[in-house]
Amino acid sequence: MRNFLIIALAFPVVVLLSGCGSVPEEYPDDFGVTYSWSTGALPPKYTYQYAISIGPGMQGGFEYQPGYGEQGTEFAWRTNFALEEADLTELYQMMLEKDFFRSKWAQGMPLVGASNSSAVVQAIGKQYQIPNEAEMEQKDSEEVEEVYEFLRSLVPQEIWQEMESRQVQYESQFGEQD
Repeated sequence: MRNFLIIALAFPVVVLLSGCGSVPEEYPDDFGVTYSWSTGALPPKYTYQYAISIGPGMQGGFEYQPGYGEQGTEFAWRTNFALEEADLTELYQMMLEKDFFRSKWAQGMPLVGASNSSAVVQAIGKQYQIPNEAEMEQKDSEEVEEVYEFLRSLVPQEIWQEMESRQVQYESQFGEQD
């Protein structure tokens, strides 16, 4: 009788715990990532930021903005691009392997003046905040950078070239907007 009682009480706990915080092996329908990067502490003329959004689904987006705040809004640019199923699968698997689906990240020694990069990951109805890579412990930072490198590779080369061209134009016209 005692064994039955222990099993009867333990079974619901095991069932509840097995469903808590588990992330599926295959990417869920709501899987998406927004990755943001900025130059860090540079003079306004050379400062810019971009964001890459992936998903949900086979879509990607790219946003570019030069300068600080409202400075470069007339040069801001947004475009979309298509993704392949294999890209989403690989991205999701990398994030699973590198433990992106967690709420806490160990902090390392912040790199003052470094570029800033962070991400928000959406999956199974939850959002996971990936903090600034420059503030993470080295091991986490290296693993996160691998994922970010893959994310950047999903953006077509023509988009990167257009962004670079727009930044050159912004720098050459900086100060003439007034």
